[in-house]
Amino acid sequence: MKSISIENFKCFTGLNQIPVAPLTVLVGSNNAGKSSVIQSLQLLHKAAGADEGVPIWLNDETSDTWFGTFGDVINIQSPEDKFSIGFNDEDTGAALLMDFGHNGDVETAANVCGVTKGENGLVPSEMNGMEFYFLSCERYGPRLSSGLGNMDYPSVGCHGENCAQILCDSDSRIKVESARAFGKEKNLNLLPQVNAWLNYIFPGIVVKKPKNYNNLSPSLMVEDRHGEEFLPTNMGFGISYSLPIVISCLIARTGKIVAVQNPEAHLHPDAQTRIGEFLAHASGFGFSLIVETHSDHVLEGMQIYYANHPELKGDAIVNCFGISENGSTVVEPIGFREDLQFDKMPKGFMDRTIRNYGLLRKSLAAIERGERNSECI
Repeated sequence: MKSISIENFKCFTGLNQIPVAPLTVLVGSNNAGKSSVIQSLQLLHKAAGADEGVPIWLNDETSDTWFGTFGDVINIQSPEDKFSIGFNDEDTGAALLMDFGHNGDVETAANVCGVTKGENGLVPSEMNGMEFYFLSCERYGPRLSSGLGNMDYPSVGCHGENCAQILCDSDSRIKVESARAFGKEKNLNLLPQVNAWLNYIFPGIVVKKPKNYNNLSPSLMVEDRHGEEFLPTNMGFGISYSLPIVISCLIARTGKIVAVQNPEAHLHPDAQTRIGEFLAHASGFGFSLIVETHSDHVLEGMQIYYANHPELKGDAIVNCFGISENGSTVVEPIGFREDLQFDKMPKGFMDRTIRNYGLLRKSLAAIERGERNSECI
């Protein structure tokens, strides 16, 4: 996958081409379109394989898509009563572009009104099959137990709700590929690899194999650096929010998409940096990794990783989202220079700390003059 095309979908006016790489990071202003990019891929994946005229439901609990009505998803400035989503892989000639139009009977559906495929009908592997690994920014917090559900393929679910079941069902049956393995952990079973990576992000933490599986309510137990077990409700949100990210990256099928919203949620800056390193490493696992983040620390973790693996820095791209004066979404691609700094630094990108120090100095100077800094409340 080399680019995502979005036309007249939600905040995207006209045709927008968004470059992607093995690791694609979405950063920038709130309400500027980052989540809409991931949502567009969710909708495209739901529709892949459908013929023209087939209705696609816009609201679905299973895939955590809640778009409302057709009027909610089509851009208000669209000259036609349709929007388009697609992507292509220039290297293989694979492509898929789907047009969606108004459904005259049901407002909460969109009809497929056009399908364009690549050379010889070749569709990108990301859209060929049911696997799509999406982790919402609203993941499950610590719980005493989890339920069991039916899965068409091994997945932690949109909210991480299947983590305990995956670790029960698949610990010894899923072998983590050696390329995905943590360097010092030789056991390639899923749980040891999950713990090796978690221990890098949260030193001293070990997730135990879930209990109460036979009672249909598996419970994750955690062990601290002293070997003491404690209930999941006492382990904090950071671990429970990061666990599904690690599991997804270790079990995702090659050639598919893993999309993660806000991996930094509930994490200390140290853990944010280390999960940034993990995500940069995971982008070499053979799937397309899309990360939406507001954390400078996550980006810094990626920089640190590429500083130690400079040959891989070309496998990452950062798309910075902003809003133009006329209110439309603007996307500016950012890459890495030879010194691993970013080749562009648009306003609002990783500059908040510097701006805060500037405001602090101005405020302190104003106080010495018996005044107040007019830039602050």
